[in-house]
Amino acid sequence: MCPNTPRGEPTLSNGCSAGQSSILQGVNFEFNKATLTEGAKRVLYKTFVALRDSPRYVLEIQGHTDSIGSASYNKQLSQARADAVKAFLVELGVDANRLVARGYGEEMPIADNSSTSGQAMNRRVMLNVESVGN
Repeated sequence: MCPNTPRGEPTLSNGCSAGQSSILQGVNFEFNKATLTEGAKRVLYKTFVALRDSPRYVLEIQGHTDSIGSASYNKQLSQARADAVKAFLVELGVDANRLVARGYGEEMPIADNSSTSGQAMNRRVMLNVESVGN
């Protein structure tokens, strides 16, 4: 998931090392809600396997939104979505102490919010590898 990982760095089983982020493609929610879709749960199961196989890592789950709606609402929605991802991974068996859920709302767009395709790209969940423990 992280093709630019420096050679020799310790990595999760998905290839990401500390300080790297990856978008969880396919992790989507019902409109205007923090309810995971069935497709999102399938993607997150693969994420669970990577976390299960790499127990030394602490990850930040980042929730992001587009700019439709107020900034405060988007911040709350993105936090609720990050919390939903964390709760699902914990339900599967990941230690909650290894996951930090943070909602960033519309603060960190990766595309232009003036188009529907850009808005769709900005509505995302990312995993950021925060640290490697012993």
